[in-house]
Amino acid sequence: MVKEGRNDHWYLEIARQKLEHKLGWGKVDEWSSEDFQTLSEAILASTDLSLSITTLKRLVGRVNYNATPNPTTLNAIARFLGYDNWRAFKQAFNTPPPAKKTEKTITAPVAKTAPPTPSVPAQKPRKWLTFVLPAAVLVLIMIIAIASQKGSQSAPLSKAAKEQVSFSTNPVADGIPNTVVFNYDLKDISGKVFEIQQSWDERKRFVIDPLEKEVTSTYYYPGYYRAKIVVDDQIIKEHDLFVPSNGWMAAIESGPMPRYILTSEWQQSPFLSVDNSVTETLHGEAVIPNLAYYLVQDFGDLRSTDFRLQTQLRHTFQDGKAACQYSSITINCTRGFIRIPLSAAGCVGELKARFNGLTIDGKKTNLSGLAHQGIEWQKIDLQMTDQVFRVKVNDQDVLKGKLPADPGRIVGIRYKFEGAGEVNELRVWDHQKDLVVNEQFGK
Repeated sequence: MVKEGRNDHWYLEIARQKLEHKLGWGKVDEWSSEDFQTLSEAILASTDLSLSITTLKRLVGRVNYNATPNPTTLNAIARFLGYDNWRAFKQAFNTPPPAKKTEKTITAPVAKTAPPTPSVPAQKPRKWLTFVLPAAVLVLIMIIAIASQKGSQSAPLSKAAKEQVSFSTNPVADGIPNTVVFNYDLKDISGKVFEIQQSWDERKRFVIDPLEKEVTSTYYYPGYYRAKIVVDDQIIKEHDLFVPSNGWMAAIESGPMPRYILTSEWQQSPFLSVDNSVTETLHGEAVIPNLAYYLVQDFGDLRSTDFRLQTQLRHTFQDGKAACQYSSITINCTRGFIRIPLSAAGCVGELKARFNGLTIDGKKTNLSGLAHQGIEWQKIDLQMTDQVFRVKVNDQDVLKGKLPADPGRIVGIRYKFEGAGEVNELRVWDHQKDLVVNEQFGK
């Protein structure tokens, strides 16, 4: 039972700590706007509920806000953290903070005939106990809860039992959106909770009936996914799922599903761009959404450890709500991704470049070389040799390093702009120096 008298702000502090632990991005005070955007996208993908960047900043205390969030917002956070709803989350952490005790000094009556008693200096209350004891109790409760949870887990399934499970996928359409049919056979497999995980992200799971043979799920974004059958949190079968974009596509990423840009609303000559009639409507949004261009397809043996990419892009959306002019190019691979961000000069401290597990943080590294130069085209040149990368922007060295792990084959490229932007060219060479992608658009 949830302890009465505890307001939601106390439980929100616990939720904040669990978010920090789950995401591994450090303290929320260090999160960039891009991190909050990534979290918003992750919550949407996991719960089908959309929380704006401003709402998320209020929840974790980055923006002053004394009112209690609405139930939908609280339920979304709880579901993202693995609970059915906000009440279930509070029930899991129902130990209230200690009530503050008011120290009272009681003076005993002194007989008039008694000799005066020498005064003894009063001892100061040990205030540290007020903090240490409750913290120790909370830690003990959490240890007991974790031990109890581990004790209730099912025994691991044998290799022979896993081999008996069949699992396959079948997209029903070309391009996006695309409904995928999952076929499975879980005979002779015992368990309490049976799920399908849509990708590498364990938050993207949905419950299935082990007595049935198929179920469907709709994918609204192109990409390369690693679908899994999960029984009581044990992955027992995996299957690669590729959802291509069927050529170039454009979409505004907002809401439970994107707003797809119709072929009559954008063009590829003389460069990738969206009609003003589409982007003008974004100026009235409370939070400016992202415009994205996708090219997700089979590029053959295009290895992410040895390739070269050259492209040009520019941010074109002028609005006070999008003053940072965030943009990025993401290279999606079969086992990870590479992301190079850009922004207005004043916001480079919020940027984070990601190289499949390696994060280069603008708060700790000078990323001024990733700043947009007005509305001029920004030329990006990424060279990768045996996992060692070198990034140039406008012919100037900006990033150098080595991938901590092989991301696999390249299967997609995505450009993302806060509001709107354009792409002028895209050329990609493989490990043999062969030109695999040569998009000159109107040239």
